Amino acid sequence: MVGPRLSTPSYVVMGLLSIAPMSGYDVFQAVERSVGLFWPISKSQVYAEMSRLEPLGLIDGQTVSQERLPDKRVFRLTNEGEQALDAWLERAPADEVQLKIPFLLKTFLGHRRAPAATAGLLDEVAEQAAEDADRYRAFYELLASIPDASYARMAALFGLRLAEAIAGWATEARALVPEQQFRIDPRREHPRNADAMFKAAPRLGRER
Repeated sequence: MVGPRLSTPSYVVMGLLSIAPMSGYDVFQAVERSVGLFWPISKSQVYAEMSRLEPLGLIDGQTVSQERLPDKRVFRLTNEGEQALDAWLERAPADEVQLKIPFLLKTFLGHRRAPAATAGLLDEVAEQAAEDADRYRAFYELLASIPDASYARMAALFGLRLAEAIAGWATEARALVPEQQFRIDPRREHPRNADAMFKAAPRLGRER
């Protein structure tokens, strides 16, 4: 029997509920503090997924009374939800990495503005990445004392290494910023160098 077709955010929600029962707000907070690093999901998307999963019998919500606060609905993963999550984990391939990095795009197009602007951008990136690395390092070390946090610690390690790599890249790239501004005119007669550069650049990811 073929189950309902679910999106990756559906499995993110079910995956977080496989760790602990949570309200919709709690799930969103968990996203923000964990998988949001590599798979961002908005609050509205979290609630939409939970509204979809409950009628399918994959999660179940119960109203919980709170002292001095409005009642809230706490959701848990059902047996059917566990089976659907486990089946997805077994069949889902390791997709190629796709990153969207605004500061890298702005760096690539640095010929459109003064070198000082790109240098300032790289300084900001290096500073922010260093701060992120400190936070991830502290979290990574904290997780070492929690016996069942091995897999969460792996994800925290990814965040740490990524932040360290970005900080290192920004520092190195800063030294490559030209002293003088130059402009690239796309209307020039023979833009062969740029054309050759694009053709020579490696094509990343799997062949389609």
